[in-house]
Amino acid sequence: MAMLYAVMVLSSCASDNIHEGDDTSTTSTTDYIDGSLSSSIPAFPSFQPIVCQDFAIIDISDANNDGTMNAKITIGAFDIYVNVINRTFSIGTMVIEDMECTQDADGFYSFRKSDTECQAGDYLAKINNIEGTYRDGVLALEMEYKLGTMPFFIKSVFSNNVGM
Repeated sequence: MAMLYAVMVLSSCASDNIHEGDDTSTTSTTDYIDGSLSSSIPAFPSFQPIVCQDFAIIDISDANNDGTMNAKITIGAFDIYVNVINRTFSIGTMVIEDMECTQDADGFYSFRKSDTECQAGDYLAKINNIEGTYRDGVLALEMEYKLGTMPFFIKSVFSNNVGM
């Protein structure tokens, strides 16, 4: 007796599982920006700010797929000479991740993060606050941090005027 088997083959593709209103795509904005970095020590009013040419990389992503965005900022390495203690601090590249980020109706991104840490060359940077704005290649960034066991905060401001 012969048996007859019926085989049903169904095909599907990824688009079959997408329903109206679902959005699993991500967008990302990454920009390398040349600018100036001015660093000062608020605890020493006589300390003159040190200004150097530096770079920053900003990466803004909505990879959370929940309507929120994150920003990641990379700041190039730089040196600070503190004449009060006759010491140069070589601060390595700093990468600050997972910063809250929003975008307003005019396309300006605003980002911030408090009480975080990142490696800065040989130092662990304890960041009290970092915040800034970005739009069309223009970045304004301000952060306050301590290096390692340093007893005082450093305030660094990054800016460029591209497109202004």
